Amino acid sequence: MTTSIENFFRLSREIREMIYDLVLEPIEFSNLYTAKTAYTPESCPLLYVHRKITEDLQHRLYKNHAIVIPFQDAGEYIRNDGTFAQYINKPTRRMKMQTDKIIVEVVQSKRRVFPQNPHDRNGTMNHMRYVMHWQDLQGGNVFPPKVVPELLQMKNHLTAVKTIKFVLWQGEWHMSIMSWRDPLQSLLDNWDGLRIELEMNVFDYQEPPRQQGFPNIIQAYHRHCAPIERISFSANDFHWEDHESGNYWGHRIDPTGFASQRWRETDPRLRHTLETPEARSPVYMGEVERRPLLVKPHVDKDEEGVISSFTFLR
Repeated sequence: MTTSIENFFRLSREIREMIYDLVLEPIEFSNLYTAKTAYTPESCPLLYVHRKITEDLQHRLYKNHAIVIPFQDAGEYIRNDGTFAQYINKPTRRMKMQTDKIIVEVVQSKRRVFPQNPHDRNGTMNHMRYVMHWQDLQGGNVFPPKVVPELLQMKNHLTAVKTIKFVLWQGEWHMSIMSWRDPLQSLLDNWDGLRIELEMNVFDYQEPPRQQGFPNIIQAYHRHCAPIERISFSANDFHWEDHESGNYWGHRIDPTGFASQRWRETDPRLRHTLETPEARSPVYMGEVERRPLLVKPHVDKDEEGVISSFTFLR
């Protein structure tokens, strides 16, 4: 008498693949800190039915799969001299061999005082105009040169990785493109064939009055990345109230739109925010959906419910 497994494997490969297509849910990413495998009995029960099925499914595992390194409070990583590269020993060999992308997802949801910051003497924040989190090289700008060497430590374990994506969510920090230049170049120089994606996600973007007529943060990032063949930059704008309610749709921003004639001719009172069609049309370039993977963005509002000023620096 034949078993159900034997009957199943009498089906042609084409039929079995059709069944797998119907049954298997794609697993797009895993958390570096917690995941040993992306395919647990809960996420992929079929893989655990029988040894022959397990073997038959091996070629389908970890296709278009990313390892995500989340930083919910990047300040803790800096202040406490944290490390993540050691966690690469936790995933299975197959996950490490076949994962083709790393996503570094970053937000700073708490105000932090960087103890060596000369502008934050005695551990308290003063009222300097631009101090909102860390300042200059003592804060957010320390993050890129600290993260990149750890990524390079993981390189030999992740031989299939061809893309590293940095997803920067608006939060309580400053981070200049200047702080990214050398670290990103180091990644390109030391990781053959690597492509870098830099994505900035902001909420209810406002053009600060002091920056009108000068490159804003989005333009600054774009101008650095655009000439480099293996680096791409994108920026997206979302409504915070929509995001809080679970609507993750927003608009892609065209960084070159800020230098267009239409933008320059727009009333500065309108282009301070992108709430009017006149202000939006030069810089919005279509809708986009972006869901946070493993972090939870947070923004502060003033007494009138207005989101605090955009806290990346150029």
